[in-house]
Amino acid sequence: MDQVAALIRTDDATYCVALPTADTVTRLERKVFEVALGNVEELQGVLPPKDYEALWFSTMLQAERSNEEGGKFFTTMLSSPVGRSLQLWACLTHEHPELTVERVEEIVAESPTDATLAMAVVMVPLWTLWAERLPEQARPAAMKYLAEFEAGLRPLLEQLNTLLPPTSG
Repeated sequence: MDQVAALIRTDDATYCVALPTADTVTRLERKVFEVALGNVEELQGVLPPKDYEALWFSTMLQAERSNEEGGKFFTTMLSSPVGRSLQLWACLTHEHPELTVERVEEIVAESPTDATLAMAVVMVPLWTLWAERLPEQARPAAMKYLAEFEAGLRPLLEQLNTLLPPTSG
Protein backbone atom coordinates (compact mmCIF):
# COMPACT_ATOMS: atom_id res chain seq x y z
CA MET A 1 0.00 0.00 0.00
CA ASP A 2 1.25 3.47 -0.91
CA GLN A 3 1.20 6.24 1.65
CA VAL A 4 -2.39 7.35 2.15
CA ALA A 5 -2.81 11.11 1.93
CA ALA A 6 -6.55 11.30 2.54
CA LEU A 7 -9.77 9.34 2.71
CA ILE A 8 -12.97 9.99 0.80
CA ARG A 9 -16.06 8.47 2.37
CA THR A 10 -19.27 7.87 0.45
CA ASP A 11 -22.41 6.06 1.57
CA ASP A 12 -21.15 2.74 0.21
CA ALA A 13 -17.35 2.86 0.47
CA THR A 14 -14.22 4.54 1.77
CA TYR A 15 -11.58 5.41 -0.81
CA CYS A 16 -7.89 5.81 -0.02
CA VAL A 17 -6.22 8.68 -1.85
CA ALA A 18 -2.51 7.89 -2.19
CA LEU A 19 0.22 10.46 -1.93
CA PRO A 20 1.41 11.06 -5.51
CA THR A 21 4.44 9.24 -6.89
CA ALA A 22 6.20 9.22 -10.26
CA ASP A 23 3.80 6.43 -11.31
CA THR A 24 0.87 8.72 -10.48
CA VAL A 25 2.22 11.35 -12.85
CA THR A 26 2.74 8.78 -15.62
CA ARG A 27 -0.83 7.49 -15.20
CA LEU A 28 -2.14 11.05 -15.23
CA GLU A 29 -0.23 12.03 -18.37
CA ARG A 30 -1.52 8.96 -20.19
CA LYS A 31 -5.10 9.57 -19.07
CA VAL A 32 -5.00 13.25 -20.08
CA PHE A 33 -3.83 12.23 -23.54
CA GLU A 34 -6.51 9.51 -23.73
CA VAL A 35 -9.27 11.93 -22.68
CA ALA A 36 -8.10 14.61 -25.13
CA LEU A 37 -8.08 12.15 -28.02
CA GLY A 38 -11.42 10.76 -26.92
CA ASN A 39 -12.89 14.26 -27.05
CA VAL A 40 -11.57 14.70 -30.57
CA GLU A 41 -12.72 11.24 -31.68
CA GLU A 42 -16.27 12.10 -30.60
CA LEU A 43 -16.25 14.61 -33.45
CA GLN A 44 -15.56 11.98 -36.10
CA GLY A 45 -18.50 11.96 -38.46
CA VAL A 46 -19.63 15.36 -37.15
CA LEU A 47 -16.81 17.36 -38.69
CA PRO A 48 -15.90 17.09 -42.34
CA PRO A 49 -13.21 14.38 -42.70
CA LYS A 50 -10.47 16.87 -43.56
CA ASP A 51 -11.26 19.07 -40.50
CA TYR A 52 -11.44 16.02 -38.23
CA GLU A 53 -8.07 14.77 -39.47
CA ALA A 54 -6.49 18.20 -38.96
CA LEU A 55 -7.90 18.44 -35.41
CA TRP A 56 -6.75 14.92 -34.55
CA PHE A 57 -3.18 15.56 -35.76
CA SER A 58 -3.12 18.96 -34.08
CA THR A 59 -4.13 17.40 -30.75
CA MET A 60 -1.48 14.70 -31.12
CA LEU A 61 1.18 17.30 -31.92
CA GLN A 62 0.18 19.58 -29.03
CA ALA A 63 0.32 16.70 -26.58
CA GLU A 64 3.67 15.54 -27.93
CA ARG A 65 5.24 19.01 -27.71
CA SER A 66 3.55 19.95 -24.45
CA ASN A 67 6.42 19.19 -22.13
CA GLU A 68 8.81 21.16 -24.31
CA GLU A 69 6.55 24.20 -23.98
CA GLY A 70 6.15 24.13 -20.21
CA GLY A 71 3.36 21.60 -20.30
CA LYS A 72 0.73 23.97 -21.72
CA PHE A 73 -1.39 21.13 -23.12
CA PHE A 74 -1.50 19.25 -19.81
CA THR A 75 -1.91 22.45 -17.78
CA THR A 76 -4.89 23.39 -19.96
CA MET A 77 -6.44 19.94 -19.71
CA LEU A 78 -5.93 19.73 -15.95
CA SER A 79 -7.43 23.18 -15.50
CA SER A 80 -10.54 22.14 -17.43
CA PRO A 81 -13.75 20.96 -15.72
CA VAL A 82 -12.64 17.31 -15.95
CA GLY A 83 -9.11 18.14 -14.74
CA ARG A 84 -9.89 17.85 -11.03
CA SER A 85 -11.38 14.41 -11.58
CA LEU A 86 -8.39 13.31 -13.67
CA GLN A 87 -5.95 14.33 -10.94
CA LEU A 88 -7.97 12.68 -8.21
CA TRP A 89 -8.38 9.57 -10.40
CA ALA A 90 -4.58 9.32 -10.74
CA CYS A 91 -4.17 9.34 -6.95
CA LEU A 92 -7.11 7.04 -6.25
CA THR A 93 -6.08 4.34 -8.72
CA HIS A 94 -3.03 3.43 -6.63
CA GLU A 95 -5.38 1.67 -4.25
CA HIS A 96 -8.48 1.41 -6.42
CA PRO A 97 -7.34 0.49 -9.97
CA GLU A 98 -10.89 -0.39 -11.01
CA LEU A 99 -12.08 3.22 -10.76
CA THR A 100 -12.98 5.14 -13.89
CA VAL A 101 -12.87 8.90 -14.26
CA GLU A 102 -16.66 8.83 -14.43
CA ARG A 103 -16.86 7.01 -11.07
CA VAL A 104 -14.43 9.52 -9.56
CA GLU A 105 -16.74 12.33 -10.71
CA GLU A 106 -19.61 10.53 -8.92
CA ILE A 107 -17.47 10.16 -5.78
CA VAL A 108 -16.69 13.89 -5.86
CA ALA A 109 -20.42 14.66 -6.20
CA GLU A 110 -21.29 12.27 -3.35
CA SER A 111 -18.61 13.57 -0.99
CA PRO A 112 -17.49 17.06 -2.07
CA THR A 113 -15.91 18.03 1.27
CA ASP A 114 -13.75 14.89 1.50
CA ALA A 115 -12.83 15.24 -2.19
CA THR A 116 -11.82 18.88 -1.75
CA LEU A 117 -9.71 18.01 1.28
CA ALA A 118 -8.05 15.18 -0.65
CA MET A 119 -7.31 17.49 -3.58
CA ALA A 120 -5.87 20.12 -1.24
CA VAL A 121 -3.46 17.52 0.14
CA VAL A 122 -2.32 15.92 -3.12
CA MET A 123 -2.33 18.70 -5.71
CA VAL A 124 0.92 20.45 -4.84
CA PRO A 125 2.99 17.23 -4.57
CA LEU A 126 1.41 15.94 -7.79
CA TRP A 127 2.16 19.12 -9.76
CA THR A 128 5.66 19.34 -8.28
CA LEU A 129 6.46 15.80 -9.43
CA TRP A 130 5.08 16.62 -12.88
CA ALA A 131 7.08 19.86 -13.17
CA GLU A 132 10.30 18.04 -12.22
CA ARG A 133 9.86 15.80 -15.28
CA LEU A 134 9.81 18.71 -17.69
CA PRO A 135 12.90 19.72 -19.64
CA GLU A 136 14.96 22.36 -17.80
CA GLN A 137 13.86 25.20 -20.11
CA ALA A 138 10.18 24.39 -19.55
CA ARG A 139 10.23 24.22 -15.75
CA PRO A 140 9.93 27.96 -15.00
CA ALA A 141 6.49 28.16 -16.66
CA ALA A 142 5.26 25.09 -14.81
CA MET A 143 6.69 26.29 -11.48
CA LYS A 144 5.02 29.68 -12.00
CA TYR A 145 1.69 27.93 -12.48
CA LEU A 146 2.34 25.82 -9.37
CA ALA A 147 3.17 28.92 -7.29
CA GLU A 148 -0.05 30.60 -8.43
CA PHE A 149 -1.99 27.47 -7.59
CA GLU A 150 -0.41 27.23 -4.13
CA ALA A 151 -1.22 30.89 -3.45
CA GLY A 152 -4.85 30.24 -4.37
CA LEU A 153 -4.94 27.12 -2.21
CA ARG A 154 -3.49 28.78 0.90
CA PRO A 155 -6.76 30.45 2.05
CA LEU A 156 -8.61 27.14 1.73
CA LEU A 157 -5.97 25.32 3.78
CA GLU A 158 -6.05 28.05 6.44
CA GLN A 159 -9.83 27.76 6.62
CA LEU A 160 -9.60 23.97 6.92
CA ASN A 161 -7.07 24.29 9.73
CA THR A 162 -9.61 26.25 11.76
CA LEU A 163 -12.05 23.34 11.41
CA LEU A 164 -9.61 20.66 12.58
CA PRO A 165 -9.34 19.85 16.27
CA PRO A 166 -6.07 20.99 17.88
CA THR A 167 -3.35 18.37 18.16
CA SER A 168 -1.84 17.57 21.51
CA GLY A 169 1.83 17.54 22.15
